[in-house]
Amino acid sequence: MDIFLQKKILIRVIILLTILNVVSIGAFLCKSFLGNSPTYTTDSHTRIDMSKQQPDTNENFATKDAPKEKEIRELGDILERELHLSKTQVVQITELRSKYYKKDKELFKKMKGKKQQLTREIFNKNTDEKLVISLIKDVSVIEYEKEMMRFEQIKELKTLCTPEQLDKFEDLMREMKEYFKPPKPPSIREK
Repeated sequence: MDIFLQKKILIRVIILLTILNVVSIGAFLCKSFLGNSPTYTTDSHTRIDMSKQQPDTNENFATKDAPKEKEIRELGDILERELHLSKTQVVQITELRSKYYKKDKELFKKMKGKKQQLTREIFNKNTDEKLVISLIKDVSVIEYEKEMMRFEQIKELKTLCTPEQLDKFEDLMREMKEYFKPPKPPSIREK
């Protein structure tokens, strides 16, 4: 892919991300200014009035999307059971997953800080466009780092497995991805 095409794609992605962020922030601001609390329906068509829900605290927000220690233990248990890992492998994989958990947590904190800074700058009266573009690039770089980290983790996990375990590993990864996938958000229903 030539550099001009890469640059075009990058610019389009940046513009798309900016538009998505502005629309999201605008929706939240409209909600807070209008004071209307949207009503959501679940799969069973039960209406939920969001004004009666407990608001997220900053503490909850900081950890909402971060991986949880419980999930890491569950994942380790699944790997051990399904791949029939030896005790040595269990110890090695636990250490590996712990190392990457710490890195993921750090990247999550960096991402959160950049996104908050980006939001403040977008709604600043004198928005610095160059700073906004720079922040969007920073967010993209952090996303890239997260994906590379996941790739490195899987590469290292694969080196710890026997050939028989590797055969099961790929299928297991697909199943686990489905299992840990967040649920679909409820649909918005107009009043």
